[in-house]
Amino acid sequence: MMLFISVFAFATCVGLAVFLYLSLRQEREVSRRVERKSKRADLPLHEQAGEEIGVVRALVRTVSAKLFPTRLAWLRYHLDYLDYSAMITAQEFILFSGVFSLVTSSCLLFVLNSLRPWPLLFALIAFALLPFGWLVEKRRAKDEALLRELPHALDILAACTRAGLSFDAALSRLMENIDAGGLRNELEKLTLNLRMGEGRAKALRFLAERVRLPAIKSFTMAIIQGEKMGTAIGDLLDDQAENVRQREFQRLEKLAQQAPVKLLFPLILFIFPVIFIILFVPLGMQLIALIGG
Repeated sequence: MMLFISVFAFATCVGLAVFLYLSLRQEREVSRRVERKSKRADLPLHEQAGEEIGVVRALVRTVSAKLFPTRLAWLRYHLDYLDYSAMITAQEFILFSGVFSLVTSSCLLFVLNSLRPWPLLFALIAFALLPFGWLVEKRRAKDEALLRELPHALDILAACTRAGLSFDAALSRLMENIDAGGLRNELEKLTLNLRMGEGRAKALRFLAERVRLPAIKSFTMAIIQGEKMGTAIGDLLDDQAENVRQREFQRLEKLAQQAPVKLLFPLILFIFPVIFIILFVPLGMQLIALIGG
């Protein structure tokens, strides 16, 4: 009976996931065609599409907007920042998290041969939060990579501008001298916005809004203010590179100071008990032998 219930739950979850995913993909294509044809770009997409949007997409969008309004905005930003927005939407990510939680919880309970409610509830919550934790970890790794690469990139920009290149030409030269990664992807978006005719100040503000790191915001604001005041860009870039290095050094120094506190818990829980066992168990055994003798 347990095997039948587990197999049925697993098959139901997989079938529901496949059906909803294909429906969302199909309705996304319909919405894109309607968006291209529509001239009322200021209206919401579901009002433009009307009946063509479909019941499933409208239901998922409505429920997600009602239950997770702040989470949807958070997801949209992170998916766009990590360049996943072209592959999956925020609603689809929430749907994937729910299906992933159901499937993995069913498999885990099948292996453990248990149908108790509390382990099931705990497993559902833990596995539902796991994709969000993965997204946060990817964001943290990208931020750290940006901060590591930024000082070197600013030095190259400063050298290029001092050599007589404009800021746009210095950006193009910078792309040829840095490895593929988070910083290069963000600078490519900045270069693309500049080539599309956007003003430099607007493109730099968009970069700061997208990345949301204090070092990037300070760099963009310094360039914008320097252009308004007529300050040499090379000197500004040198100052920004030095500030970023100092901030990174201070961050690493703070982490080093926190290391003893973080080591205290594993020492108390794992290291000290083993030391006490090695020291006192032989003494206790000898004491028991003496008393017994």
